[in-house]
Amino acid sequence: MKQFPSEKYNIAWFKLAEFVGRGEKERALGIYRLLAHSLDDNALTAQLQGDLLLSFEDSEAISWYERAAQLYKESGRLIESAAVYEHLCVLKCDEANYYIELIEIYKQKCLLDSAYAIMHNLFELWRCTECFEKCVDLLADMESLSISADLAEYYQKLIFSWVQQPNFSKEIVLSLAQKAIDGFTLSNNEKLLQRFLSTLETKNENFYKEVCFLIVNN
Repeated sequence: MKQFPSEKYNIAWFKLAEFVGRGEKERALGIYRLLAHSLDDNALTAQLQGDLLLSFEDSEAISWYERAAQLYKESGRLIESAAVYEHLCVLKCDEANYYIELIEIYKQKCLLDSAYAIMHNLFELWRCTECFEKCVDLLADMESLSISADLAEYYQKLIFSWVQQPNFSKEIVLSLAQKAIDGFTLSNNEKLLQRFLSTLETKNENFYKEVCFLIVNN
């Protein structure tokens, strides 16, 4: 690791900021490469490289952030890793792997509210991209963090999306309908249950009849 005199070190960072402000990408990258040798932290170096490239709207920033997040994780700095993955989720909100990494980290740190929030985002991503089987697996994981009443709305959303697809898995969706019904029943909210059934009828009348049969025979 190369050591810079303190005064020159501070001036170098000031010049870097100046080059960034003027939009001089190559000069900024050049001085940053010199400064990076003074940083005894590969994860931080990668993160700062990502920040620098992002300031110039360079798509290579993503790969540097990914590297930084992984290096933080490998060195046990999970909160720092999570912060980078959160940033990546903003930059590429359609990349499921970032959400998966975040969920794993937050569960390891017992930050269950944070894990649940990321699960919500991942659920919506997969539901909107018709990855319905993945949604089912995710909901099973969410069940370990929540009572069924909290998840009834999720089951409902998934059912409404899935039953409009040709050749949907009736057995799986019926099991989801049962979970939704159980959740609404547990919450003692008859209006939510009736709204679920009336909306389901508009989405798929035949499946609606099967769900009604399920309710009657329970």
